[in-house]
Amino acid sequence: MIGITNTGKGFVGVIRYILEQENAELLLKSGVCGEDPNYIAKQFIAVADEKRDVSKPVWHTSISFAYDDEVTNKMMVDIAKDYLNELGFDLNQNQFIVVKHNKNNHIHSHFHVLANRVGYDGKVVNDYYCKNRTARACDILELKYNLTIAREQGPKTYKDKIPIKEKYKKEISENLNDALFQKKVSSFNELADVLSENNIKMLLHKQSTGRVYGISFQVDKWKFKGSSINKKFSLKQIQAKLESNQKQEFSIKISYETQEPKEKQSQYDFIERENTSNPGMLLNFNNGYGYRDGDEEEIKKRKKKRKRSNDNDLTR
Repeated sequence: MIGITNTGKGFVGVIRYILEQENAELLLKSGVCGEDPNYIAKQFIAVADEKRDVSKPVWHTSISFAYDDEVTNKMMVDIAKDYLNELGFDLNQNQFIVVKHNKNNHIHSHFHVLANRVGYDGKVVNDYYCKNRTARACDILELKYNLTIAREQGPKTYKDKIPIKEKYKKEISENLNDALFQKKVSSFNELADVLSENNIKMLLHKQSTGRVYGISFQVDKWKFKGSSINKKFSLKQIQAKLESNQKQEFSIKISYETQEPKEKQSQYDFIERENTSNPGMLLNFNNGYGYRDGDEEEIKKRKKKRKRSNDNDLTR
Protein backbone atom coordinates (compact mmCIF):
# COMPACT_ATOMS: atom_id res chain seq x y z
CA MET A 1 0.00 0.00 0.00
CA ILE A 2 1.36 3.40 -0.96
CA GLY A 3 0.05 6.73 0.35
CA ILE A 4 0.87 10.12 -1.16
CA THR A 5 -0.08 13.22 0.83
CA ASN A 6 -0.20 16.92 0.01
CA THR A 7 -1.62 19.95 1.78
CA GLY A 8 -2.96 23.01 0.00
CA LYS A 9 -4.83 26.30 0.12
CA GLY A 10 -7.89 25.79 -2.09
CA PHE A 11 -10.66 23.19 -1.91
CA VAL A 12 -12.41 23.85 -5.21
CA GLY A 13 -9.74 22.61 -7.62
CA VAL A 14 -8.81 19.42 -5.77
CA ILE A 15 -12.45 18.46 -5.08
CA ARG A 16 -13.34 18.93 -8.73
CA TYR A 17 -10.32 16.87 -9.75
CA ILE A 18 -11.28 14.02 -7.42
CA LEU A 19 -14.98 13.91 -8.25
CA GLU A 20 -14.94 14.72 -11.96
CA GLN A 21 -12.54 11.98 -12.98
CA GLU A 22 -14.01 9.32 -15.27
CA ASN A 23 -15.42 6.41 -13.22
CA ALA A 24 -14.99 8.29 -9.93
CA GLU A 25 -17.14 6.87 -7.15
CA LEU A 26 -17.99 8.76 -3.95
CA LEU A 27 -17.74 6.11 -1.20
CA LEU A 28 -18.18 8.23 1.92
CA LYS A 29 -18.75 11.82 2.98
CA SER A 30 -18.80 13.33 6.45
CA GLY A 31 -19.82 16.86 7.42
CA VAL A 32 -21.01 17.73 3.90
CA CYS A 33 -24.10 17.06 1.83
CA GLY A 34 -24.83 16.81 -1.90
CA GLU A 35 -22.57 15.53 -4.68
CA ASP A 36 -21.87 18.68 -6.71
CA PRO A 37 -18.12 19.47 -6.41
CA ASN A 38 -18.62 23.23 -6.09
CA TYR A 39 -21.30 22.86 -3.45
CA ILE A 40 -19.18 20.45 -1.42
CA ALA A 41 -16.21 22.82 -1.69
CA LYS A 42 -18.29 25.72 -0.32
CA GLN A 43 -19.10 23.67 2.79
CA PHE A 44 -15.41 22.91 3.38
CA ILE A 45 -14.53 26.60 2.89
CA ALA A 46 -17.21 27.75 5.34
CA VAL A 47 -15.59 25.77 8.17
CA ALA A 48 -12.00 26.58 7.16
CA ASP A 49 -12.81 30.32 7.20
CA GLU A 50 -13.27 30.09 10.95
CA LYS A 51 -9.50 29.79 11.13
CA ARG A 52 -8.23 32.24 8.54
CA ASP A 53 -4.73 32.12 9.99
CA VAL A 54 -4.40 28.53 8.66
CA SER A 55 -2.85 29.04 5.23
CA LYS A 56 -3.26 25.42 4.06
CA PRO A 57 -6.47 23.87 5.38
CA VAL A 58 -6.66 21.19 2.64
CA TRP A 59 -5.41 17.67 3.39
CA HIS A 60 -5.34 15.37 0.34
CA THR A 61 -4.08 11.77 0.35
CA SER A 62 -4.26 9.12 -2.37
CA ILE A 63 -3.81 5.49 -1.36
CA SER A 64 -3.09 2.74 -3.91
CA PHE A 65 -2.62 -1.01 -3.62
CA ALA A 66 -0.53 -3.80 -5.14
CA TYR A 67 -1.90 -5.95 -7.96
CA ASP A 68 -2.33 -8.93 -5.66
CA ASP A 69 -4.43 -7.02 -3.13
CA GLU A 70 -8.16 -7.59 -3.50
CA VAL A 71 -9.69 -4.52 -1.90
CA THR A 72 -13.46 -4.02 -1.68
CA ASN A 73 -15.24 -0.68 -1.33
CA LYS A 74 -15.98 -1.45 2.33
CA MET A 75 -12.29 -2.11 2.97
CA MET A 76 -11.39 1.19 1.36
CA VAL A 77 -13.83 3.05 3.63
CA ASP A 78 -12.48 1.28 6.73
CA ILE A 79 -8.87 1.94 5.71
CA ALA A 80 -9.68 5.62 5.07
CA LYS A 81 -11.24 6.03 8.53
CA ASP A 82 -8.33 4.27 10.24
CA TYR A 83 -5.87 6.37 8.25
CA LEU A 84 -7.52 9.62 9.36
CA ASN A 85 -7.47 8.47 12.98
CA GLU A 86 -3.75 7.63 12.71
CA LEU A 87 -3.01 11.13 11.38
CA GLY A 88 -4.90 12.86 14.21
CA PHE A 89 -8.25 13.67 12.60
CA ASP A 90 -11.44 13.44 14.63
CA LEU A 91 -14.10 11.77 12.48
CA ASN A 92 -16.81 13.67 14.40
CA GLN A 93 -15.14 17.08 14.13
CA ASN A 94 -13.34 17.14 10.73
CA GLN A 95 -15.08 17.14 7.37
CA PHE A 96 -13.85 14.56 4.84
CA ILE A 97 -14.81 12.66 1.70
CA VAL A 98 -13.54 9.32 0.34
CA VAL A 99 -13.58 8.86 -3.45
CA LYS A 100 -12.60 5.73 -5.37
CA HIS A 101 -10.98 5.93 -8.81
CA ASN A 102 -11.50 2.75 -10.78
CA LYS A 103 -8.70 1.04 -12.66
CA ASN A 104 -9.67 1.90 -16.26
CA ASN A 105 -7.11 4.73 -16.42
CA HIS A 106 -4.74 3.52 -13.71
CA ILE A 107 -2.56 0.53 -12.88
CA HIS A 108 -4.91 -0.42 -10.04
CA SER A 109 -7.99 0.92 -8.28
CA HIS A 110 -7.13 3.46 -5.59
CA PHE A 111 -8.93 5.99 -3.47
CA HIS A 112 -8.57 9.61 -2.40
CA VAL A 113 -9.19 11.08 1.02
CA LEU A 114 -9.82 14.81 1.19
CA ALA A 115 -10.18 16.29 4.67
CA ASN A 116 -10.47 19.69 6.31
CA ARG A 117 -7.64 20.30 8.77
CA VAL A 118 -9.88 22.77 10.58
CA GLY A 119 -12.46 21.08 12.82
CA TYR A 120 -15.85 22.28 13.95
CA ASP A 121 -14.30 22.79 17.39
CA GLY A 122 -11.65 25.13 15.95
CA LYS A 123 -8.80 22.67 16.43
CA VAL A 124 -6.32 22.25 13.57
CA VAL A 125 -4.73 18.94 12.60
CA ASN A 126 -0.93 19.20 12.57
CA ASP A 127 0.59 18.85 9.08
CA TYR A 128 4.15 18.51 10.40
CA TYR A 129 5.99 15.74 8.48
CA CYS A 130 2.68 14.75 6.88
CA LYS A 131 4.35 12.63 4.18
CA ASN A 132 6.43 10.58 6.63
CA ARG A 133 3.47 10.14 8.95
CA THR A 134 1.40 8.89 6.02
CA ALA A 135 4.07 6.30 5.21
CA ARG A 136 4.08 5.06 8.83
CA ALA A 137 0.28 4.88 8.87
CA CYS A 138 0.35 2.80 5.66
CA ASP A 139 2.82 0.37 7.28
CA ILE A 140 0.45 -0.10 10.22
CA LEU A 141 -2.65 -0.56 8.03
CA GLU A 142 -0.91 -3.03 5.71
CA LEU A 143 -0.42 -5.36 8.67
CA LYS A 144 -3.92 -4.78 10.05
CA TYR A 145 -5.65 -5.58 6.74
CA ASN A 146 -3.15 -8.22 5.59
CA LEU A 147 -2.12 -6.23 2.50
CA THR A 148 1.09 -6.39 0.47
CA ILE A 149 3.88 -4.72 2.46
CA ALA A 150 5.53 -2.23 0.13
CA ARG A 151 8.82 -1.95 2.04
CA GLU A 152 9.44 -5.72 1.90
CA GLN A 153 8.87 -6.20 -1.81
CA GLY A 154 11.61 -6.95 -4.33
CA PRO A 155 12.23 -4.73 -7.37
CA LYS A 156 9.74 -6.52 -9.62
CA THR A 157 6.78 -6.34 -7.23
CA TYR A 158 7.57 -2.81 -6.17
CA LYS A 159 7.66 -1.70 -9.80
CA ASP A 160 4.06 -2.86 -10.20
CA LYS A 161 3.06 -0.53 -7.39
CA ILE A 162 4.57 2.61 -8.87
CA PRO A 163 1.79 4.84 -10.23
CA ILE A 164 1.48 4.69 -13.98
CA LYS A 165 2.49 8.34 -14.31
CA GLU A 166 5.98 7.47 -13.06
CA LYS A 167 6.25 4.83 -15.78
CA TYR A 168 5.27 7.39 -18.42
CA LYS A 169 7.66 10.02 -17.04
CA LYS A 170 10.51 7.54 -17.36
CA GLU A 171 9.46 6.66 -20.91
CA ILE A 172 9.35 10.33 -21.93
CA SER A 173 12.73 10.98 -20.29
CA GLU A 174 14.38 8.12 -22.19
CA ASN A 175 12.98 9.31 -25.52
CA LEU A 176 14.06 12.92 -24.89
CA ASN A 177 17.57 11.79 -24.01
CA ASP A 178 17.74 9.75 -27.21
CA ALA A 179 16.44 12.58 -29.41
CA LEU A 180 18.52 15.40 -27.93
CA PHE A 181 21.78 13.68 -27.05
CA GLN A 182 21.99 10.72 -29.44
CA LYS A 183 20.10 11.70 -32.58
CA LYS A 184 20.95 15.36 -31.85
CA VAL A 185 17.80 16.90 -33.34
CA SER A 186 18.21 20.62 -33.93
CA SER A 187 14.66 22.04 -33.97
CA PHE A 188 11.37 21.72 -32.11
CA ASN A 189 9.74 20.30 -35.25
CA GLU A 190 12.33 17.53 -35.48
CA LEU A 191 11.95 16.81 -31.77
CA ALA A 192 8.16 16.58 -32.09
CA ASP A 193 8.48 14.19 -35.06
CA VAL A 194 10.91 11.88 -33.24
CA LEU A 195 8.72 11.78 -30.12
CA SER A 196 5.54 11.16 -32.09
CA GLU A 197 7.07 7.94 -33.45
CA ASN A 198 6.76 6.63 -29.87
CA ASN A 199 3.26 8.08 -29.28
CA ILE A 200 4.56 11.01 -27.24
CA LYS A 201 2.98 14.40 -27.97
CA MET A 202 4.99 17.59 -27.46
CA LEU A 203 3.04 20.72 -26.46
CA LEU A 204 4.43 24.26 -26.61
CA HIS A 205 2.50 26.73 -24.45
CA LYS A 206 2.16 30.23 -25.87
CA GLN A 207 0.94 33.57 -24.60
CA SER A 208 -1.57 35.63 -26.59
CA THR A 209 1.40 37.53 -28.02
CA GLY A 210 2.77 34.32 -29.49
CA ARG A 211 5.67 34.08 -27.03
CA VAL A 212 6.40 30.50 -25.95
CA TYR A 213 6.59 30.27 -22.16
CA GLY A 214 6.48 26.54 -21.43
CA ILE A 215 6.71 22.99 -22.75
CA SER A 216 4.97 19.76 -21.77
CA PHE A 217 4.72 16.20 -23.01
CA GLN A 218 1.71 13.91 -23.18
CA VAL A 219 1.32 10.13 -23.26
CA ASP A 220 -2.22 8.80 -23.43
CA LYS A 221 -4.13 11.02 -20.97
CA TRP A 222 -1.08 11.85 -18.86
CA LYS A 223 0.55 15.24 -19.32
CA PHE A 224 3.82 16.41 -17.72
CA LYS A 225 5.71 19.69 -17.67
CA GLY A 226 9.21 19.25 -19.05
CA SER A 227 10.83 20.46 -15.83
CA SER A 228 8.79 17.96 -13.76
CA ILE A 229 10.40 15.10 -15.71
CA ASN A 230 13.90 16.49 -15.31
CA LYS A 231 15.32 19.99 -14.99
CA LYS A 232 17.29 19.49 -18.20
CA PHE A 233 13.97 19.14 -20.05
CA SER A 234 12.63 22.58 -19.17
CA LEU A 235 11.86 24.86 -22.12
CA LYS A 236 15.03 26.91 -21.55
CA GLN A 237 17.32 23.88 -21.34
CA ILE A 238 15.78 22.12 -24.35
CA GLN A 239 16.04 25.30 -26.42
CA ALA A 240 19.71 25.66 -25.48
CA LYS A 241 20.42 22.05 -26.45
CA LEU A 242 18.63 22.40 -29.80
CA GLU A 243 20.69 25.52 -30.57
CA SER A 244 23.88 23.68 -29.60
CA ASN A 245 22.98 20.76 -31.89
CA GLN A 246 22.17 23.19 -34.69
CA LYS A 247 25.55 24.93 -34.38
CA GLN A 248 27.33 21.61 -34.33
CA GLU A 249 25.46 20.43 -37.41
CA PHE A 250 26.19 23.72 -39.23
CA SER A 251 29.88 23.55 -38.31
CA ILE A 252 30.22 20.02 -39.68
CA LYS A 253 28.42 21.02 -42.89
CA ILE A 254 30.62 24.08 -43.48
CA SER A 255 33.78 22.08 -42.78
CA TYR A 256 32.76 19.47 -45.34
CA GLU A 257 31.79 21.99 -48.04
CA THR A 258 34.96 24.12 -47.71
CA GLN A 259 37.36 21.22 -47.80
CA GLU A 260 39.09 21.52 -51.23
CA PRO A 261 39.67 18.24 -53.05
CA LYS A 262 43.33 17.44 -53.60
CA GLU A 263 44.28 18.20 -57.19
CA LYS A 264 45.26 15.26 -59.24
CA GLN A 265 48.94 15.32 -60.21
CA SER A 266 49.54 15.28 -63.91
CA GLN A 267 51.90 12.62 -65.18
CA TYR A 268 53.33 15.28 -67.49
CA ASP A 269 54.06 17.59 -64.56
CA PHE A 270 55.90 14.77 -62.89
CA ILE A 271 57.98 14.00 -65.96
CA GLU A 272 58.71 17.70 -66.53
CA ARG A 273 59.87 18.19 -62.92
CA GLU A 274 62.09 15.14 -63.18
CA ASN A 275 63.82 16.47 -66.26
CA THR A 276 64.24 20.15 -65.44
CA SER A 277 67.29 19.20 -63.41
CA ASN A 278 68.99 18.27 -66.69
CA PRO A 279 69.20 21.31 -69.04
CA GLY A 280 69.86 19.03 -71.95
CA MET A 281 66.54 17.31 -71.61
CA LEU A 282 63.82 19.94 -71.92
CA LEU A 283 60.62 18.12 -72.82
CA ASN A 284 57.50 19.56 -74.34
CA PHE A 285 54.58 17.23 -74.71
CA ASN A 286 52.53 19.84 -76.54
CA ASN A 287 54.65 20.44 -79.60
CA GLY A 288 56.24 17.01 -79.93
CA TYR A 289 59.84 18.33 -79.97
CA GLY A 290 62.53 17.74 -77.41
CA TYR A 291 62.14 21.06 -75.63
CA ARG A 292 59.48 23.20 -74.04
CA ASP A 293 57.46 26.05 -75.53
CA GLY A 294 59.38 29.37 -75.60
CA ASP A 295 62.85 27.71 -75.61
CA GLU A 296 63.25 27.68 -79.43
CA GLU A 297 63.71 31.44 -79.63
CA GLU A 298 66.12 31.43 -76.73
CA ILE A 299 68.25 28.72 -78.40
CA LYS A 300 68.38 30.72 -81.67
CA LYS A 301 69.53 33.84 -79.80
CA ARG A 302 72.28 31.86 -78.09
CA LYS A 303 73.48 30.43 -81.44
CA LYS A 304 73.65 33.91 -83.00
CA LYS A 305 75.55 35.26 -80.01
CA ARG A 306 78.00 32.36 -80.15
CA LYS A 307 78.50 32.90 -83.90
CA ARG A 308 79.24 36.62 -83.45
CA SER A 309 81.73 35.77 -80.74
CA ASN A 310 83.51 33.30 -83.05
CA ASP A 311 83.57 35.87 -85.91
CA ASN A 312 85.17 38.45 -83.64
CA ASP A 313 87.85 35.98 -82.65
CA LEU A 314 88.65 35.34 -86.32
CA THR A 315 88.99 39.04 -87.14
CA ARG A 316 91.45 39.50 -84.36
